[in-house]
Amino acid sequence: MTVIPGGVPPVCAERAGQDKVLGQAVGELSGGRTRAGLFTGAPGSGRSIAARAFAAALLCPNGGCDECPSCRQVRAGTHADLLLVRPDGLSYGVKQTRELVLRAAGAPSGGRWLVTLFEDADRCTEAAANALLKAIEEPAPRTVWLLCAPSAEDLVTTIRSRCRVMSLRVPPSSAVASVLVERDGISPEAALAAAQAAQGHVGRARRLAADPTAAARRLSVLAVPVRATSLGPALAAAASLVKTAEEEAKAVTEQLDEPEREALRQSFGEGSTGKGIAKAMRGMSGAMKDLEDRQKSRATRVKRDTLDGALMDLMAFYRDVLMVQFGADAELFNADRLDDLRHLASSLQHLDALERFNLLGDTWAAVVAGRSELDDLLVLTEALTAERDPDVWGQATGALGFLDHALDEDHVSLLADYTRALVGPVFAELGWAPAAGEGERVATLRAQLLATLGTVGRDTAVRAEAARRHDQALTGGAALLPDLASAVVEVAALVGTEADYERYLQRYRSPDTPQEEMRYLMALTAFSQPALAERTFELAATEVRSQNAPFVISMLLTHREHGAATWLRVAEHWERLVARTPVNILPRMLSGVRLLCRDAALAAEVRQFLAAHPLPSGQRTVDQAVERLGVNVRFAERLRATAGTALRAGLERLGAAPSGTPR
Repeated sequence: MTVIPGGVPPVCAERAGQDKVLGQAVGELSGGRTRAGLFTGAPGSGRSIAARAFAAALLCPNGGCDECPSCRQVRAGTHADLLLVRPDGLSYGVKQTRELVLRAAGAPSGGRWLVTLFEDADRCTEAAANALLKAIEEPAPRTVWLLCAPSAEDLVTTIRSRCRVMSLRVPPSSAVASVLVERDGISPEAALAAAQAAQGHVGRARRLAADPTAAARRLSVLAVPVRATSLGPALAAAASLVKTAEEEAKAVTEQLDEPEREALRQSFGEGSTGKGIAKAMRGMSGAMKDLEDRQKSRATRVKRDTLDGALMDLMAFYRDVLMVQFGADAELFNADRLDDLRHLASSLQHLDALERFNLLGDTWAAVVAGRSELDDLLVLTEALTAERDPDVWGQATGALGFLDHALDEDHVSLLADYTRALVGPVFAELGWAPAAGEGERVATLRAQLLATLGTVGRDTAVRAEAARRHDQALTGGAALLPDLASAVVEVAALVGTEADYERYLQRYRSPDTPQEEMRYLMALTAFSQPALAERTFELAATEVRSQNAPFVISMLLTHREHGAATWLRVAEHWERLVARTPVNILPRMLSGVRLLCRDAALAAEVRQFLAAHPLPSGQRTVDQAVERLGVNVRFAERLRATAGTALRAGLERLGAAPSGTPR
C-alpha cells in the first residue's frame, strides 16, 4: 500500500483534517479484520467525502494513490465496484434495502472488494435497518459496507456495534480554506471567509465562495436576528424562511420531476404501437403513483434541509453574539457581520438566571453532540465570576465533573488546574463561613464550589481544610455547618486514611440522625484506596439496607479510579446483587455505568453483559444508561484531540498556568 509518512494513504491525506482517523482505519478494513465502517460527525465534518476517500483507498491497486483511474472513478461515483446509495427522500424503505442487499452480495468486477457506500444511513426505517443488519452481520465474502450518519446513536444499537466507528470532527476553517485555494483557485481571503461562514463544511464553503445566490441567501438569513426585535417581526421572519425553503424545494424538484416522469412513460412504451402496448400502459398508473410519492418525499426533504441549513446559520450567529458579548478570544463564524454581532451583544446584557442556565446547558449539549467546541463552553463558564445562582453554576460544575471522568491522565491535571483557576477565586470570595444576611442560595453555591474544588480541582489546601474541620467536628470542636456538612465529609474522605475510613464506618453505623447515616454511607465511596473501595462494595452487598445498597454501588461505579474494578465486581456477583435488591430500584444500581467512558473496551463489555442479563423490571432505564455510555465513549474519544488545547487556552484567559509552569 502506498502511504505518506504517518501511514496515511494519499487519497486520505487531504481530507480537511480527517486524515489521521482515516489512516488508522484503512488498515483494519483492507486487512479484512472489519467488514463495516460507520462514519459519524456533525454537519460540516465531511462524512460522505471521508467515506468516499476511504472507499478509494480500498479499491485502488496502489492503496489509495489519488492519481490512478480507480481513484478518479471513485471520486466521480462511477467505479464498477462502488455501490453509492444516497437517499433522496425522507426515509429509506425496507424494499429498497432488500434490493441493495442483493446487489451488495455480488462479487467485485475486477478488484478485491465490492464497496457499498450508504450515505445518510440514519434515514433507514426500522424494518429497513433490520434488513440491513443481516447483511452487515454476515457480509458476502468480498463486500465492505461503509455507512454515514450524523452520530452513531442515529442507528440501531445492533448495527453500530458491528461497525468500526470513525468519529470525524468539524475541520478548522484554515484547513477548509486551504482546500478551496488549492482545489478551486479561490483567493485566500475569500476562501477563509467562506470557510468560517460555512462552519467548516467544505461543500457549503465552496458554494458560498463561488455562487452569489447562495451567499445572498445566507445574508438574508443572518438579517433575521437584527429584524426580529419583537413577536411580530419574528413571526414574519419565520414565515419568510419557510417560504424561501418551499421555493428552493420547488426549483430543485421541478428540474428532476418531469424528466423522471417522461422516462417512466417511455419505459412503458407510451406513444408506441404494437402488441402488448395497451396492457403495459394500464400497468403504468401504479408505477407513476409510486414515482410521484417518491418525488413528494424528495421535495419535503429538500425543504427541511434548507430550513435546517438556515437554523444552523442562525445558531452560529447567536454563538458569535455570545463570543463578542463575553469578549472571548475565539474565531467568529460570521466575522463579516461584526457590526450586527456587536449590536445584538449589547442588547443581551441582561439575561435572567433561567436564560443563563439554558445558555450553558444548550452549549454543553452542543459540545457533547459535536456541534460546538469545548472552548465555546469554557468561554461561557469564565463569564460566571459574578454569578451567584447555584443552578447556573451547576451547569458549569456538572460539565467539569463529567470531563473529570472522560479525560485521560494526560489531560486530567490540566482540568484540575483550570478548575482551580475558575472556581477558586469565587469560593475564596464566598469563604468557608456565611456572611451576615446572605441567602440560602449562596450557602448552596458555597457547598457546590467546595465539592468541585476538592474533587475535580484536586485543591490540596481545600482538601486539607476540609479534613481539619471534619476532625474538629468529630473530636468535640465546632460542628460542621449544615449546608457544608456533606461537601466537607466527602472532600475529607478523598484524603482519608484507613483509620479515617473506620471512623466514617462507625458514624454510619451509629448516626445521630438519618441524614448523618446517609451522609457517611455515601462518603465511604469517596476514599481513594482500592482496598477500601472493595470493602465498601462488600458492605453494600451484605450489610447496607437493600433499599440503599444500589445507590452505594452506583456511586462506586462513578468513581474515577474505582469504577472499572467496581464493574467487574458487579458482573462477578450479579446473581447475588439481583436477588438482594428490590426489583423496582435495581436499575438505579446501574445508572453509574454511563461514566465508564474512558475505556472503550470496558464499555463494550458492559453493553454485552447487560444485553445478556436483562432485568425483570426497569430495563428501559438500563438501556438509556447504556445508550448514554456509548455517547460518552465517543465524546471522550473526541476530547483526546481537543481538550488539551482548549484547557490551556482557558488557563491563559484566566491568567493562570499549568502546574509547574511559571506564571
